Amino acid sequence: MGKQLSLLLLCAAAPLAVVAQEAGTIVPVEEESYHIPMWHNEFVTLLRVEIAAGRTTGYHLHTRDQLGVVVAPYPGKAYSQLLGKPPNSLRHPPLGDVTFAGYDTPVTHHIVNPDTTPIDQYGVMLNSQKPWGFAPGTRNVPGYTVVMDNDRARGWRLVLAPGETAPAITQTAPGIRIVVRGGEIAEISPGKPDRSMMLTQREAFWQQPGATRAVRNTGSTTIEVVEFELK
Repeated sequence: MGKQLSLLLLCAAAPLAVVAQEAGTIVPVEEESYHIPMWHNEFVTLLRVEIAAGRTTGYHLHTRDQLGVVVAPYPGKAYSQLLGKPPNSLRHPPLGDVTFAGYDTPVTHHIVNPDTTPIDQYGVMLNSQKPWGFAPGTRNVPGYTVVMDNDRARGWRLVLAPGETAPAITQTAPGIRIVVRGGEIAEISPGKPDRSMMLTQREAFWQQPGATRAVRNTGSTTIEVVEFELK
């Protein structure tokens, strides 16, 4: 009986050993290959996720809720694989797609990109496991479209053709702006000179609460940004 039990334990342990060997050393997502922290503050950590054609990440651990914005067309053959599970096809989102991943339960996976084009997106990790208690604005003006609204953040897409202006809004919670399509804009705030700036695709800016601003496209190309305010 003891010999049979030992054999059963060995058989049960074998798949676990295979999984452990397959995974190698599991690291937090912010330490994983091709997941590069660009900057962080007390609220968020901005990750640039750029996985070149033919590359594979190691297995890595997600524990913090994450906002995502796709800043380049997504490769069609890329896939994700949970530790110890079969490969899972990734959704193939369009440029500018906005996502949210909640991690009440930690997730370990890796990403494989066998395609000829890179995966290129931003991940905005929320540094608190719970909402901070901020109250985002509404932005019920032409130009802004709500793309996310949950218990962690509210997000908008702003698209302006050359010469168009989005009326003034007031940002009431801290947040982030991510540029999907760049160009030249002017921010217009009461009592201040217009502030011109060049936006470059893939740039990301931290935005403090309290600012009131209209945005005018003063360039020759359509601009598109995604802006989040935290909750």
